[in-house]
Amino acid sequence: MSAASAGKPYGAIGRVATDRERKRHMNKTLKKLSALFFVSLFVLTACAPAFTAFAVGNPCGPNTFWSLTGKTLSITGSGAVNDYPKSAENPPPWYGKTYTKIVIGSQITRIGDYAFYDNAQLTQVTGGSNLLEIGNGAFDSTKWQENLPAGKVIHVGHVAYTYKGVMPVNTALALDGKTKGIAENAFYGQTGLTRVTIPMGVTHIGPSAFMNCTALKKVALPKSVTNIGEAAFGYYFEKNPQTNLLENIPIKGFKMYCTARSAAHRYAIANNFSRYVPPAPLSPKAAPLSSGGIRVNWSKADDYVTGYLVYRSLSETGGYALLGRAGKSARAYIDTTAQAGKTYYYKVFSCRSVLGAAVYSVAAPTVRAAG
Repeated sequence: MSAASAGKPYGAIGRVATDRERKRHMNKTLKKLSALFFVSLFVLTACAPAFTAFAVGNPCGPNTFWSLTGKTLSITGSGAVNDYPKSAENPPPWYGKTYTKIVIGSQITRIGDYAFYDNAQLTQVTGGSNLLEIGNGAFDSTKWQENLPAGKVIHVGHVAYTYKGVMPVNTALALDGKTKGIAENAFYGQTGLTRVTIPMGVTHIGPSAFMNCTALKKVALPKSVTNIGEAAFGYYFEKNPQTNLLENIPIKGFKMYCTARSAAHRYAIANNFSRYVPPAPLSPKAAPLSSGGIRVNWSKADDYVTGYLVYRSLSETGGYALLGRAGKSARAYIDTTAQAGKTYYYKVFSCRSVLGAAVYSVAAPTVRAAG
């Protein structure tokens, strides 16, 4: 740079820039920066990983939102709606607003405690196709709950929410086959309930769901159940004569029928309940037949097992698929689809059908044979 041009901002060599030239230079610079910004934004957007779009609205949970249109309250987003206290302190954000209908979004999995408590105008609840849990008192003191028909189980989505009325003595209850969850306190205090059939597909059973069901002495839970709340089964709430305090007291003679290592099995162990788990088949063996195929043998598990299941894989460590079933008196299964030159691995389970549910053993030791 020459001495003549030193210290002369924005200007051409040999003269000082005018105000107009300085403004023109700044405008060009700003346009270049703006263009660079939008190009960078485009590149970042194109290269960024895809994100799930969340509903727009007022938050009512980590990823859940609420909005009010007319007299319809919509719960959108995904996951759980917050728990709220029963008292007037810190109520849900829609408390005191006028709504007569609730629409629960298809990705909502839990409605929190007292979420819609004390709404005398609420008459309709819809949606909730993927609900698994409903907390304590979620719809208590609402016109909707007060108007429920007596003598039947009420579902919200596919969650068994409550039974309106008092069950007659010696009631045997079979839940709908589409049920996915059982709400907290759903059948609290139904002393006439003596038997319940919980279908395969139920995953969540809320706390105290069958509390104070003192005539319910035996329960079989399907292996689909992954979560069981506190005191869901086997307890009544009463003053303990030894401590003079209200406590959860175990029901005498209560027994659970469980799949080995399932949530039901862990619940029974944790609460020290009497339990039955099918034992695994004994002495499994596998050998090829001269006529083709492979014969899998085992010995009887116990006198109560009602059948056996045979699983097969081409790998010892995984990939097992159900090959077939055998009756309670069977001691062998012939794999007619085994191909010559291939080695197959087999696992055999025992099962028992009881109280409307099927419970399963752990697998017998793996056996193998070549086709």
